[in-house]
Amino acid sequence: MLNDITKGRALRLVERPKGRAIFSVRLKTAGERIYVLAVKRRVITAWPPNARLNQKRRDLIAAATKPMGDNMILDA
Repeated sequence: MLNDITKGRALRLVERPKGRAIFSVRLKTAGERIYVLAVKRRVITAWPPNARLNQKRRDLIAAATKPMGDNMILDA
């Protein structure tokens, strides 16, 4: 879990003051997703999945995978 956060594999959902952030982490051994509040290499707390954080994760993923419009394609 901590390795995923520090290596950038965990999705950063929410930025908090003082360098804190909420990350979405998938626990492969348990087959679950949890949300973790962390500062750099230190985990402060973790939460089980909830509707608000699940929706925030889906919105971020959808925005990142949104296809480019025709006006952004350059003609060669």
